[in-house]
Amino acid sequence: MDTSQSLSDFLEFLRQSQQDYSIAADIETTKSKETQDILHKIELDDIKYHEYAKLAKALKSIRNERREAKNIQLQLAPLVGWIKENQNVVRGLERLLGEVRKAETNIKNAHYYPRTEIVDEILENKENINGKN
Repeated sequence: MDTSQSLSDFLEFLRQSQQDYSIAADIETTKSKETQDILHKIELDDIKYHEYAKLAKALKSIRNERREAKNIQLQLAPLVGWIKENQNVVRGLERLLGEVRKAETNIKNAHYYPRTEIVDEILENKENINGKN
């Protein structure tokens, strides 16, 4: 089991959630401004029927994109709020990740160095026993 990978994946999930929330907020703001531009065009200018139809189709698409971005924000808001409130915990998990990675590296690079000569003695006696048979 690669413990550091699981912890790293979780921290990446937290970072990605914050990024996704921020991107969704930017999209929602942009789409709201685009909506206002279209509505003001319809309200203030004399436009032809076909232009009106084009604007209406565009408005529907823009509003759908805005709704999708807003839904993402609603879904991620509790998580992003928790991350902000628990920055110390997140930093602690990042430090923990470093410690776990260090332990995994030490385990991979571990070598055993004999502390006695017991293995050699046993194997020499075994050879002697085998030679006598």
